[in-house]
Amino acid sequence: MAFDLIKTIDCSFEAVVGRKIPTLYESKHNGKEAEFYADLLSHLLKNKLNAYSKLVLNISHRSRCTTHTNLQKGLSKAITRAQSKAPDCSVVFNVQQPTAEPLLNYR
Repeated sequence: MAFDLIKTIDCSFEAVVGRKIPTLYESKHNGKEAEFYADLLSHLLKNKLNAYSKLVLNISHRSRCTTHTNLQKGLSKAITRAQSKAPDCSVVFNVQQPTAEPLLNYR
């Protein structure tokens, strides 16, 4: 039902699915969920930074993973991956409790 609703709204939707391969998770992300999350976020953003004037991201709250510092870390990684000095767009992170936002409550 959530995907049917998204199709009726003038927006785009993308998702990244990550798998914690133990050896890679330990070596690349230092065994830390927040670093893993920032890395996944950077992959979502890297091709969008210069495509839009503004990105508004509604993000489901996930303890230490969705702190402002960690989201900014993901944005910085995306800028590096996009090989851009600065994004041509502004990025807004709306971190919300999943129970308060129906689109984020879908599991």
